[in-house]
Amino acid sequence: MEDLPASDPRSFMQQANVHCAYCDGAGITHQPPATVNLNYDQDPDYLLPPEKQVAENLSTMYKCMVIPNKLYLFFGCPYLAKAGAGGPIENQPHNLLKEIRNWEVEKNRECRKKGLRRI
Repeated sequence: MEDLPASDPRSFMQQANVHCAYCDGAGITHQPPATVNLNYDQDPDYLLPPEKQVAENLSTMYKCMVIPNKLYLFFGCPYLAKAGAGGPIENQPHNLLKEIRNWEVEKNRECRKKGLRRI
């Protein structure tokens, strides 16, 4: 990718342009201003102050990324036919973060249709 000319759609430059076209800076500023619960279990009443939520998120990431120190525990077993052996990173927080990203993309799409820009 690095050696491709900037006009090639597979180049880093074109990939960055695609990213910038849809990016709203959500990685820099949270929208809405909230800290995500990486251990969300469908309980809408379970809210923590941001400092405690960050501590809980760090604990969740530690359990998912550090404790399973063998590669197959981290990523799961090789995917074979009829084998559902995804590791902890595939289940949590990966799937939750994927849902948050999809929600953000949809909200931004709605705003663009109305001629608004989310801040």
